[in-house]
Parts: sequence; structure tokens; C-alpha cells
Amino acid sequence: VSAFGTLGALVWSGSRVVQRTAKMGYFLIGRKWLRVMKKDGTPVNTLKLQFIWCALIIVIIGGVTSDPFKILSDYSQYSYWIFYCLTGIGLF
Repeated sequence: VSAFGTLGALVWSGSRVVQRTAKMGYFLIGRKWLRVMKKDGTPVNTLKLQFIWCALIIVIIGGVTSDPFKILSDYSQYSYWIFYCLTGIGLF
């Protein structure tokens, strides 16, 4: 249950971060990423972008190494801990 909760939180927060940075003008074609569903405000295009990015990473790393899960989990842990440390520093 915890893994599914974490996965959901990462997917939804990741798409909102991309949408917000597009709104601030950090993407070249930023207006395209601002589209949201009228019913509940879900950022549709950023979810599509996140899916395509993740699929590319899985295909590329899966074709290079014999144990792609270990590589993906090792690389993701570094970024998580960096942001955890930055969050902790920002709180103090």
C-alpha cells in the first residue's frame, strides 16, 4: 500500500511541478503544458510528458544493463536524498 501511495504522490506532484514551471516561463513551448481538464484541474499534457519521459528512461536503461530495476532505484535515491537535504536546510 505504501508503494502505491508513494507512486501516486510522485506522479501527481511531478506533473504539477512541470505545469508550474511552464507557467513561470521556463519551457520554450510553455503554453502547451498549461492545459488542464476543466472538471478537476488535472494537468493532462504534463502527465503525458511525464509518461513519455519515464518510458524513454526505462527503454534506454533496460536496453543497456541486465538489471534495470537496480540502476533506476539507485539513481533515483540520489535525487531523493538531495532534495530531502535541501528541504531540511530550507526549513532551518
